[in-house]
Amino acid sequence: MTAFPTVQGRCPACRATSLFLGDGGHVTCARIDCPDPSAADDLLHSKAHDGPSVIECTANDRAHWNDKYAGEGP
Repeated sequence: MTAFPTVQGRCPACRATSLFLGDGGHVTCARIDCPDPSAADDLLHSKAHDGPSVIECTANDRAHWNDKYAGEGP
């Protein structure tokens, strides 16, 4: 039996560092107690979710960073 390759990062559902590349190339959480083992793969494939998108989060972070540190620098 061939071992499945591990994937860096954390499972968005249980926050464990137990992701692996499963059959068909799907990113899956290996924890038996994970509430949604396919959460990472769902996010990668842009399936509907309740939170903001990565693009929205990035834009909000940049706006916050610019507001907080405006005018500071070398």
